[in-house]
Amino acid sequence: MPKKNIIIVIIALVVIIGGIIYYSQNEQIQESNKPELGSRGIIEGSLAYPSEQIPSDMRVCAENIESGKKYCSDEQITDSKYKYERGYKVLVPAGEYYVFSSINNIDYYAYYSDFVVCGLTTNCSSHRPIKISIKQNQILDNIDPIDWYISWDEAADFIETGNLVNGQGAKWALLYEKPGKPALKMNLSFTDKSLCDLGQETKNCLILPDDYWKAGDRVKIEGNIKENNVVVYNLIVEGSKDNLIKIFKPLPNEVIEGPLKIRGEARGNWFFEATFPVVLADWDGRIIKETYAQTKENWMTENFVNFSLNLEFEKPFKKNDPDFMKRGSLILQKANPSGLPENDNALEITVFFD
Repeated sequence: MPKKNIIIVIIALVVIIGGIIYYSQNEQIQESNKPELGSRGIIEGSLAYPSEQIPSDMRVCAENIESGKKYCSDEQITDSKYKYERGYKVLVPAGEYYVFSSINNIDYYAYYSDFVVCGLTTNCSSHRPIKISIKQNQILDNIDPIDWYISWDEAADFIETGNLVNGQGAKWALLYEKPGKPALKMNLSFTDKSLCDLGQETKNCLILPDDYWKAGDRVKIEGNIKENNVVVYNLIVEGSKDNLIKIFKPLPNEVIEGPLKIRGEARGNWFFEATFPVVLADWDGRIIKETYAQTKENWMTENFVNFSLNLEFEKPFKKNDPDFMKRGSLILQKANPSGLPENDNALEITVFFD
């Protein structure tokens, strides 16, 4: 072959190989710009609130039905594709979920429910939360957690505190007392409007697992008597610390990552010099981080005052560690300058590390 032809062939080969390399690299760049969902999916939908504006502290959580973990987002997306031009997106692992909105100082969740799908009209009677299922790499839209309209037409005519016991023809009954009378027992029935105040959160009672309650649990029942039965409006767990301290963020069982924004309110006597201790621990109780929450308000009061904290921490587990090692505790301790054990107190919630 003439030398000139050999040179032409070499040049052609260089051009072809260069083109292949460029195309391959360009494909890799384009591929890297695609969202990597992996084993996860995206739940999205519209936000709404029964007032002129959507509160800035509204957040949306998807609660995994099997594990109880909550995957939350407080980012509000402005886009005309949403019903009210405000929406959300939450990234979750494949599984089954209930989806709800929440707002600081509002003591219940607004679910994605039958009422939402029906059209939010007076003809829609069911407020049962809807179970959704999401697969890997799937995007579920129009999941709108906007059922803020749970209310009872009748005032409660039964308000008693007692202990849960097995019912007759019903799962649970309330055993309670009245002066001069032996122990009384009333069967309890729950509807899709029954709310269970669990201390740090209020859920629709029907989504609680069958083994959530145990015989002997002490509760307050508010409801309406129908024959030998009480239709429960509200079930309130006795002995919770809600009258002392409340945490709005994170929620119990929420999946967290650093920096963690902690927000809540506590009575003034929970503080000393406007602060109280905060501890983040791993599944085995080992301390990951110790710091202090602080209030900018007047803490010399018996009223509630707001507190906040941005907590920096490193994940306490490795990539291949089992799931139980991703469990942890967030502990908000009452300030105790006296050092006396009788003045100790703390609120502890379970969290999961992402």
